[in-house]
Amino acid sequence: MTDLVRNPETRTMGEGMCSGPSRAMERRERVLCAARRLFADNGFHNTGIARIARESDVQVGQLYRDFASKEDIVIAIVERDMNDFLPDLELAAALTADDRAGIRSWIARFIACRETRTDRRVIAEIFAEASRSPRVAGIVTHIHDGFRACLIEALERLAPGDAIAARREMLVELVMTISAGVFQRRLTNPSQLGDDVVDMLVDGVQRRIDALIED
Repeated sequence: MTDLVRNPETRTMGEGMCSGPSRAMERRERVLCAARRLFADNGFHNTGIARIARESDVQVGQLYRDFASKEDIVIAIVERDMNDFLPDLELAAALTADDRAGIRSWIARFIACRETRTDRRVIAEIFAEASRSPRVAGIVTHIHDGFRACLIEALERLAPGDAIAARREMLVELVMTISAGVFQRRLTNPSQLGDDVVDMLVDGVQRRIDALIED
């Protein structure tokens, strides 16, 4: 499966830090947590460095020693929060065990987009910023390409064979498009997207997978 390696600087406080974070890491974490809250409430461009410094209880000069600019704070948050969308261990385990039901379950969850650990307001800001910042766009594209590669591998495991490669590719694009649409609806109108509609979309994809397997 595609190896999407997390930037070690974007780890959360409890991740891989059993010996205790340094003061610099604690300070950096305070800045990122404060900035994320402010970005969620006010947006990237309506939040200044001085406000982030006050909210995180870090001097402006010290903040600039940790982050060269506000864009670097934005990038650090984007790198960390976009990890929310990285393929998780469920798919890796299902592929290793050749667990077809597990692979299908992962595809269904990918389409449904029911859970995210990241504030959806921050996600909206990230996607908006991707249209303005090549650095942010590159991170978002990396995540997109990683999921696409994992979907290809999942479908190849479920329905192998060169003869249906083109149809698998089309199904990958269909799944990516449906998932993007579901995600956007959950982002902007969460109360208007019923589970019955999402289940219908998932069922349609599963039927297409069945058709590939039968061929």
